[in-house]
Amino acid sequence: MNPVTNIPERLLRNRNFLLLWCAYGISAIGDHLTEIAILKTQNAADPSVDATPLTARMTFMFFLPFTLLGPMTGMLADRFPRRGLMIFADVARFALMLGFVALVPMMHAWGPWWASSPLLLLGVFAAVFAPARSALVPALIRPDQLTRANGMISGLGIIATMVAQLLGGWIAFRYPAGVAFVCDAVTFAISACLIFLIRVPAANTGAGTRVSVDGGGSDVGGEATTWRGVAEGFRYVLGHRRVLELIAAGCVVWFCGALVNSSIPAVVRDVYERPDYQVFSFYRALIGGGFILGSLVVITLGDAMPGDVFITWGLAAVGAGLALFGASAFMHGWPEAASRVG
Repeated sequence: MNPVTNIPERLLRNRNFLLLWCAYGISAIGDHLTEIAILKTQNAADPSVDATPLTARMTFMFFLPFTLLGPMTGMLADRFPRRGLMIFADVARFALMLGFVALVPMMHAWGPWWASSPLLLLGVFAAVFAPARSALVPALIRPDQLTRANGMISGLGIIATMVAQLLGGWIAFRYPAGVAFVCDAVTFAISACLIFLIRVPAANTGAGTRVSVDGGGSDVGGEATTWRGVAEGFRYVLGHRRVLELIAAGCVVWFCGALVNSSIPAVVRDVYERPDYQVFSFYRALIGGGFILGSLVVITLGDAMPGDVFITWGLAAVGAGLALFGASAFMHGWPEAASRVG
């Protein structure tokens, strides 16, 4: 144990970190579990339906709150206890998913935009959950564990998304769409319970006193201070070229991921001639393979390799994967194999 903070020396023996890790993984499954069920309500497997815009709308609706609310949710994580914010976000999503169970039979008549509204609401509370989780991690671990902890968490998010796609496709293939929403609600209930069990350690100030490191209550200037902090954040980003470059690299990676993710149902159905919701989910889950490999590399190497080297090789791998995925439609005899590798 660390004598200053009583935090375990080994990351995998840290009860609080493991609780947060499991809660995030289960919550991330919930964020994506209903996607294939929503496609089913819109008959995406029917060749007469253009599946690409349907998938693109779902991705857009889920991530829109992160773009619009990001600065404000970050401020919430500074002003309120992070653990409490995460529990609130999980409980809200639990209630929303149960509420949508009764509305599933009407989704086909809603049209593609309104049918994606569950993902918009999930995105709102996921945008509250994410910065609180990120801010809580350093309070649960030692400073020298941060790189590996972030690698474990980022890898888990992708694994959870893959599990959600596979499980969601299996549920959509065998059961009515409402079952996926019930299972989704259960994931958020479990996540909230795990977060409730976390006990944030107090930090030793060096003067014989101990203070909470869960955050909250530090900003007492009201709304003016909140928006001033947002403005200062934008000024900082605009004034630091390296930060802008990192943001641009992240945008490229996620743009490519969204592009491939949106086109998968149409490619699988029309090019590979596999109009099956379970096959849709399988191919969408394959996107995470490269992310998992990258996370394992980060966890293994830690700080031994410069971050810009990781980013450079990562962007090169994204380009190669896109090339293989695009070429798979024209490679007679092994398009599916090329797509899986890409």
